[in-house]
Amino acid sequence: MEYGHVKIKHLSRSQTVTVGTSTAASTSARCDDMAAGVVVVSGHTASATFTVWASPNDSSFAIVYGSDGAGSTITIPATAAVVALPDAVFGVPFVRLTSDSALSTATSVVIGVKS
Repeated sequence: MEYGHVKIKHLSRSQTVTVGTSTAASTSARCDDMAAGVVVVSGHTASATFTVWASPNDSSFAIVYGSDGAGSTITIPATAAVVALPDAVFGVPFVRLTSDSALSTATSVVIGVKS
């Protein structure tokens, strides 16, 4: 018996978002139907820690907590980098990032997600 190959089409999306020091100063990335993602940062000269926030409806955001009970953060180096979004955002429709400090030359990042 011969089996055909099942082809699974993966979708991807890149979105430029603003990272502020509060969720009100940040913009959302739409991540519904996506399984994994990365944050692409460049054009900045300082390191930062981004906190990951989630919302089911793009209006009320809460910090994403991992299975270890800790709030999800992303450490951004002082150079251009591609950093994975934490696994805890799997299935979250909308994500916002906030920074512990204003980045010196760029507050926009690209979030890339893939199904």
